[in-house]
Amino acid sequence: SRTDNEVPIQSALGIDNNIEVTDATFNCANTIYITSGTKIAGNGAIKSTNASVPILKNNTGGTVSGVTIKGVGFTGSNNTIGLDLGIFALSYIEDVTIADCLIGLKSSDMWQVNLTGVVCRNITYVGDIGFDIADGTSTAFNRCWSKKNNIGYNLGSLKYSSLTSCACDTFTEFAYTGGQ
Repeated sequence: SRTDNEVPIQSALGIDNNIEVTDATFNCANTIYITSGTKIAGNGAIKSTNASVPILKNNTGGTVSGVTIKGVGFTGSNNTIGLDLGIFALSYIEDVTIADCLIGLKSSDMWQVNLTGVVCRNITYVGDIGFDIADGTSTAFNRCWSKKNNIGYNLGSLKYSSLTSCACDTFTEFAYTGGQ
């Protein structure tokens, strides 16, 4: 476990948009911002030490695409949003665990994204949601798991998408909800 690693992580992403999170836990007091082409991989974890900011966020004000996040764990701090992806497209998130957040994975518009082996767990606070996707299309959820949440999957108006071998355990309100 390290002190506050947000600045070195953000600096590394600013240099080549690619970081490896080694076998350790990196504490961050502030949000790590992603842009198109960001690649975050490894077997370590990024932990929020600040309950008022997301761990990882699209801060571009527009679409972020071509992102790969693989093998990394994200641990929140009570009211934290784990991955706040905004408008998120043409990307891959694989073998990622998001824990102890108000919302595990959030997107206002997600299209042509492949989520494989993504786990949102211990999202156990009031109004909590594992996967919160407001709108989008052509998104594939494969082997995803939402555990210990009020709502497992809130898929809003997500269209032409699939959930294959996904599960929702120990929810208090709804396993799956959606608009259309």
